[in-house]
Amino acid sequence: MKKYEKFLMAGLPRSGSTLLRSILNQNPTIYSGPISPSVELLYYTDKYFQSSEMLLASPQPESCFNVLSNMMDLFYEPILKKEGKSKVVEFNRAIPNNIERFRTYIKEDIKIVCPVRSIPEILTSFISLIHRNSDKVSFVDQYLIDNKIKVNDDTRCDYLMSDYGIVGQALFAMSRPYLRGEENLLKIVEYDDLVERTDEVMREVYDFWELEKYQHTYENLENKYPENDVFQYNLEGMHTVGRTIKKTCKKPEEVLSAEIIEKYSGMEYWRSDCSNNYYLTI
Repeated sequence: MKKYEKFLMAGLPRSGSTLLRSILNQNPTIYSGPISPSVELLYYTDKYFQSSEMLLASPQPESCFNVLSNMMDLFYEPILKKEGKSKVVEFNRAIPNNIERFRTYIKEDIKIVCPVRSIPEILTSFISLIHRNSDKVSFVDQYLIDNKIKVNDDTRCDYLMSDYGIVGQALFAMSRPYLRGEENLLKIVEYDDLVERTDEVMREVYDFWELEKYQHTYENLENKYPENDVFQYNLEGMHTVGRTIKKTCKKPEEVLSAEIIEKYSGMEYWRSDCSNNYYLTI
């Protein structure tokens, strides 16, 4: 079995990860696909090996290590053979919360690219997307309905930011390296920078990963490996990229209530002007 070069990406939703991956896929050596399940496979298999009655009765540490250390290559091998690629961008927002597992089983040199954005802008992007899909019951609204919570934009934002919500979970995972004093393992990519100075940001990403430079183009972009957004999220267009790079989202004050903007402002702990360190205290 061939061992593939692996590069790690995490970050926050609605912050440019699909755009960044679409650009990276122009490189003929790189496969940068949708959110990968291999993090969960690694996590749950490791947990199983630690609690299995059979393995506790008859430990097989070398066999367990071999399974865990080869799992990601086995997952990607048919994909990369089909696509003719030699490098894979492993994308999952839980990676920063699993650094030790990656360091132990996958690669010692941990370098995670993390697209980010201000929290009110992320929430604005989600709410705008839900409004555009008003004929569908999104995964956000389905949670609220199932839990008998009134459906409106404020409760949607509260769910997204909760311990169960996609934004809250990503914020928590990305904060773990900061709490361990390992924030140097992250390359923070601000959404506005990616949109406004794309070429410079791409050079920085290649330098961070120590990759040989590739001359990208920023017109006629496409997401080569789309997810089924309607099936999984009931939100058509959740992972669509524009043909050209430009910022199209409305301003938070045009979409969100003043209460929500105040509640979730200043939570960008990766910035020096952060005023709310909630995710660095839990």
